[in-house]
Amino acid sequence: MSTGEIQALLIDLDGLARETDRAEREILRKAQDRLCQLSDQPGSEPEERLLMEVIHKAQAALGASS
Repeated sequence: MSTGEIQALLIDLDGLARETDRAEREILRKAQDRLCQLSDQPGSEPEERLLMEVIHKAQAALGASS
């Protein structure tokens, strides 16, 4: 593999990493928004727990990519 090919692959990987980061941020934002909507609704505890898991996983993924 040539240096140029390696550089092209690295550029592609960087683009994918940025795309993944944007997607994780969007997931985090939407989960947080939904959690706020549920805050006063009775019987929403199962969904709230699930959303908290999603939020923690997204935060961990974003922390690992920093």
